[in-house]
Amino acid sequence: MTEGVLALRLQPDVLAAAHGDQRAFGRLVDGTSNVVASIALAILRDAEASADVAQDVYLSVWTDLRKLRDPGSFLPWLRQLTRNRAHHTLRTRVRRQQRIYSGDRADPLLSAATDPRPDAIEEMVAAEEKLALARAIDELPAGAREVV
Repeated sequence: MTEGVLALRLQPDVLAAAHGDQRAFGRLVDGTSNVVASIALAILRDAEASADVAQDVYLSVWTDLRKLRDPGSFLPWLRQLTRNRAHHTLRTRVRRQQRIYSGDRADPLLSAATDPRPDAIEEMVAAEEKLALARAIDELPAGAREVV
């Protein structure tokens, strides 16, 4: 169904829901839930979080629908509201993760995440030191070599 056809089909329900008709609002939700879910999921990449965003969006639609001047602009308004809520959720999630990984708690997390094995340079240095030590021991007299 094209956007223009959907907008025309939803227009009577937009007007009725703006005046408090719960059944009309239910039809609006049914007719637009795929759009809202798709936008939220595309931004958040998390089905549970996108469902939460959809709930927030429809709650806002129910409370603010009477402020919408042009029923024909319902779909663009709904899509923009969904994008705004999803981006807000994403920003909140990023800030929360930054708080978790900053400060005093970051050092134990970072040390647990790092590989304790030596890297290539450290292995090369250790190999050269081992070779130098073996040469030095070989140059010692036999009696001293046994002691070392």
